[in-house]
Amino acid sequence: MSQAPLKGIFTPNLVPYSSDGDINEPELRRYVDWLISRGVHGLYPNGSTGEFTRFTPEERRRILAIIADQVRGRVPILAGAAEAN
Repeated sequence: MSQAPLKGIFTPNLVPYSSDGDINEPELRRYVDWLISRGVHGLYPNGSTGEFTRFTPEERRRILAIIADQVRGRVPILAGAAEAN
């Protein structure tokens, strides 16, 4: 199976937090839908926006799982794999 080349606008994702500092899952899901509705061609969670240094590996996996579930194949996802050190 061949894949089409990736092209277009792939946006790094911000991650909303609740008042207690946890990932705000409902707001993250709304944000994903909003980005897609605005015409982005793909998403880049845990990318190079600087936020990634704050997350534990478990949080990174959770963010990616939430986004993948919400995207449901509508656009490609490029999971960030950067590290601060």
